[in-house]
Amino acid sequence: NQTAKDETNHNANLNADASVLEYSKVAVAFASRSTVQGWFTQFNNLQLERVGSPWPASQASLLLATSKQLEGSRSIEKLSATAQTLVLDNLWPLLAYLPETESYAYWRALHTVGQIKDLELNYERPAQTESPDHDPLYSVKFKFDQLGVLPISKQPGFAGFSGKVTATNASGSVVIDSKAAVIKMPNLFRASLPLDHVTGALSWTQDKQGMTLHSENIAVENTDGKLQASLQLNVPTQGEPNIDLRAVVQDFAVQATSRYLPAGIMHEHVLNWLDSAFVTGKVVNAEAILKGPLKKFPFRQQEGEFLV
Repeated sequence: NQTAKDETNHNANLNADASVLEYSKVAVAFASRSTVQGWFTQFNNLQLERVGSPWPASQASLLLATSKQLEGSRSIEKLSATAQTLVLDNLWPLLAYLPETESYAYWRALHTVGQIKDLELNYERPAQTESPDHDPLYSVKFKFDQLGVLPISKQPGFAGFSGKVTATNASGSVVIDSKAAVIKMPNLFRASLPLDHVTGALSWTQDKQGMTLHSENIAVENTDGKLQASLQLNVPTQGEPNIDLRAVVQDFAVQATSRYLPAGIMHEHVLNWLDSAFVTGKVVNAEAILKGPLKKFPFRQQEGEFLV
C-alpha cells in the first residue's frame, strides 16, 4: 500500500511538472565547431512553442571561449550570442527547475512575458595588461515587444511595453514606443495605470563616480489626459541621489483623480476626501517641478524645490 501511495504521489508530481513544461512543438538544428576564438554553435529552425504562444522558426548563435584557472575550474573569457527571436512566455517556466536560491526566486517571481528580437550580446574579460582594474567588458542591444513583468515588493511591474535597448559598461539607452501599456504599483496605487500611448527615450552613463539618467522627451497619453516630462537623475557612488524632474499635464479629467492618488502613502481621511472631492471638470494645463536631493523631499528646510 505504501508503495502504491508513493507511486501515486510520484505520478502526481510528474503531472504537475508536465503542466509547467508542456510544449506543443520543440525544434532545433545545430552545428558546433572549434575556431581560433572559441567554440562556435549555430542554431537553425529554433522553436519552443506552447499552446496559445507560438515561436516562429528563427536562428541563433553562440561563441564561447573559456580558460582554465589555477584551482582547476574554467571561467568564461569571451561570449558572443545572437538570437532572432526569444519568446519569454515560453522560456520563463524553465526557471522553475533551477536550484532554490534567493536570486533565482526573484527572477522566477517576475513572470516575464513578451518577445526579445534581434539580440546581440557580447562579453569579454580583458587581459590584465589591457585593463588594470580587470573589469569585464560587455555590450548588448535588442528590441522588445509587449514586454511585461509582475510587481515585486516595492518594485513596480508593467505590461505591454515595446521599444529597443542599447547598453555597454559605460552608457546605454532605452527607446520606448508603446500602445495599450500599463504600470502596476500595488504598494502605491490601488489600480494599474493605463497608458494608451507612451513614447520617449531614456539614456544613462556610468563610471566610478556614479550614474546619471537623462530624458527630455517622455510623452504619455490616455483617456484621462496627456503628460510630457523631462528628467535628470544623478546617483553618485558616494552621497545622495539628486533629481530634476519637470512635467506638464494637459486636459486632465478630474473625475479620474482617484486612480492617480498614491493611496499607499496617504492618510486615510485625506484619501477619502480626495476620492469624493472632484466630480467633474478638466485641468486644462498643470506644471510640476521636483528638483533637489531625493532623500530630503518634500524639502521642508528649503533643500530643494517642489512646485505644482
